[in-house]
Amino acid sequence: MTQSTKEAAERALAAIVDPHTGLSLTDSGEVKGIGVDGDKVAIDIVLGYPAASWTETLALQIRDVLQAEPAISTAAVSVGSRIH
Repeated sequence: MTQSTKEAAERALAAIVDPHTGLSLTDSGEVKGIGVDGDKVAIDIVLGYPAASWTETLALQIRDVLQAEPAISTAAVSVGSRIH
């Protein structure tokens, strides 16, 4: 079940397009970690641009998309920025 939960999370994240990059969260490399505990997931997103005013909105969007997946009951999402 853990593998299918992780796969469901990966599919959901691949469907979310970052409007600032035009790429999905997975294609842009913004997904830094996916943790799974049964049907609960924890996601760590790191954006490569300053987005302090947008991180909460993005986190809520990601959480809603993840929790719409039947394999996922609860999603915790952390969104931050790291500029290189």
